[in-house]
Amino acid sequence: MPVKINYKRIRYLYELLQYYYLFYYPQVMKNTCIRRMHAENILFFAMFAVACLVLSSCHKRESSGEREKAERTVIVYMVADNTLYGYADYDLDEMSDGMKGVDGNLVVYLYDGIDAPSLIEIDKNGTRRTVKRYAEHNPLKINTMQTVVRDIMQSYPADSFIIDLWSHANAWYPAAVPSEAVSYSFGESDNYNSSSMNIADLATALEGCGHFEAVIFDACLMSNIESLYQLRKTADNFIAAPTETSADGLPYDKVLPILFEKEPDYKNMLDVVYASYNGKNITMSHIESARLEELAEACGELLASDPQAFAATFSLDPIYFLTSTQCYIYSGSLLLSDLDSGYKTVFGDTPQMRAVSEIIGKCVTYSVHSSSAFGYRIYPDKYSGLSTSFYCAYMSRSARDSYRTTDWYKDVIEPYVSFGD
Repeated sequence: MPVKINYKRIRYLYELLQYYYLFYYPQVMKNTCIRRMHAENILFFAMFAVACLVLSSCHKRESSGEREKAERTVIVYMVADNTLYGYADYDLDEMSDGMKGVDGNLVVYLYDGIDAPSLIEIDKNGTRRTVKRYAEHNPLKINTMQTVVRDIMQSYPADSFIIDLWSHANAWYPAAVPSEAVSYSFGESDNYNSSSMNIADLATALEGCGHFEAVIFDACLMSNIESLYQLRKTADNFIAAPTETSADGLPYDKVLPILFEKEPDYKNMLDVVYASYNGKNITMSHIESARLEELAEACGELLASDPQAFAATFSLDPIYFLTSTQCYIYSGSLLLSDLDSGYKTVFGDTPQMRAVSEIIGKCVTYSVHSSSAFGYRIYPDKYSGLSTSFYCAYMSRSARDSYRTTDWYKDVIEPYVSFGD
């Protein structure tokens, strides 16, 4: 990094020396011994002071984190003070391998609940270096996430940013619902009573940081329309799974070189992920956010075409969705069905339904799946790679209240359908 001369500081030194000669120098020259010392050392003093000031300017530049703008910065937001703790180091090792020979910035925010929250830079040699430590904080608060992500984006400027959200997740399902089997949406921090982040809060946090090339979920169940529609303004692309995901996480040694390509090949990325798991217990989708509002509009028109049919789903037993749709998970109040096959069971083959299916196919540009995933069989003819929850009586009251606050409910369902609950 070239040295930048701080002319303001030199100007200040010059004025200081002027003051010295005008006021202090006459007194010094009265003493012969001091005069001799002054004559021999005045030049050294001036040069030393200038050097200190210039170097201090250079040091300030380095400590501010300024660096040349990269093509891309990838941020991994890793909340690991939970049952995934043992996998964090494993994935960090893979990240080190994946960065070897790769140009770009990879910065990992690590919260493991043991050491201080920290930022870890992994360079093109695969070397890990802790570049910042934070005071203890809850990693799943809006202000915390914004502070951390903004710190990275300012210190590692780039033409585009990708953020990888690494932790537990549970689609739209609300954080901290009492007496429910599942208690988190994105993230789980055991240090903070298993606290988590509602998807609406996650959207607020990310929108406050800027716009991302992609948001990747190395977390369960996040290829979910309620969640992604809430996050639609945060990124151009989403990578997520409609099912649960393996605790091993993404194969970062193979995925990172793809993410640092000028135009990331997300189809190739998904094929690489699928192959790394030998086609077992894996689902993953690439979703273009630009299509999400178009999809919401088409689904609204579908519901408007037969609101009574959709309202009737409110009283259906979960077994109906388990047997009649492609089901991705059923746990407590959370049941995720495939958006396309789920709506088809309600509306049948209508022009409006065909329009919805067509847009889903454009929105989910590519998806991979195994024959089963974490106990749920995957039916190719019922799989679109994008899930949804039907608003039903089997949900707890608190879960239903939370669902009604989602943008998907407010924009797509509420204008056309009344459930009378």
